[in-house]
Amino acid sequence: MRILVLAAGLAVSLLGGEAARAQGKTMTLAADASLEASGLLAYLVPRFALKTGIRVTVVAESPDGLPGLAAQAGADALVGPETIARAIVEAGHGRGRKPAFYTEDEAAGGSFAALLVEGAAEPDHAARFVKWLTSEVGQRTVASFAAEGAPVYLPGAIKVAAPAPVEIEGDVDAGEILAFQHCGRCHVIGERNKFGGIGSTPSFPALRTIEGWEGKFLAFYALNPHPSFTQVEGITEPFDPDRPPHIAPVEITLDEMQAIAAFVSTIQPKDLGAPIQSR
Repeated sequence: MRILVLAAGLAVSLLGGEAARAQGKTMTLAADASLEASGLLAYLVPRFALKTGIRVTVVAESPDGLPGLAAQAGADALVGPETIARAIVEAGHGRGRKPAFYTEDEAAGGSFAALLVEGAAEPDHAARFVKWLTSEVGQRTVASFAAEGAPVYLPGAIKVAAPAPVEIEGDVDAGEILAFQHCGRCHVIGERNKFGGIGSTPSFPALRTIEGWEGKFLAFYALNPHPSFTQVEGITEPFDPDRPPHIAPVEITLDEMQAIAAFVSTIQPKDLGAPIQSR
């Protein structure tokens, strides 16, 4: 069993609506380990967390281990293969099962469903997660997750239109200031610090060329090496006193992250030239 905290900082406006600011709102999500390996959870869960202010701890387990976890009420909600989810409900350890998404690669799990775990410590938060995941917003988020530019999982709860281009709202001017302040010590942001940053660290214009750059920027502090020195107010756990950050920490709020993402959306992607052509 692997436990991950996946409340990465993805802009609230990416999904629309406003995030709840209340702290102490948590839930545990049990999920098939294959979803962790695919990166889907790291893409979905943070968006829900910043949409609602509910911090989500993911317990990644093999399909065979999910029924036992549900039986022990070791999670509040669960996402796993449809056959496993159905068995959990039939055994009386889950309810509210809903189709969530599927993959055409049967070896990767086929169809997946979400359900509420009976005896959960946070049933309201669990219900909110399942409702979000199976809503059109959640389904669009599933559809927008891609690896190497191709969709990996397809909406399984409702049919949705193709994901609309991402428009990130936020204070662009404030985001520019914050980007240079927090990110400029490692990354080249633009002309103002074109001789700064760390040589091995990609520039913001280069990062803008990446498919799905929004997710990388909006989940930056969940991606190494950022977790070791980044704190997001109301989302991340405090640093371990016995393992303090090796550099001055980056301390940031959700609104500031949103502003940075909005600023980054205005940056012109770097021209990396045409792909190499074989002869």
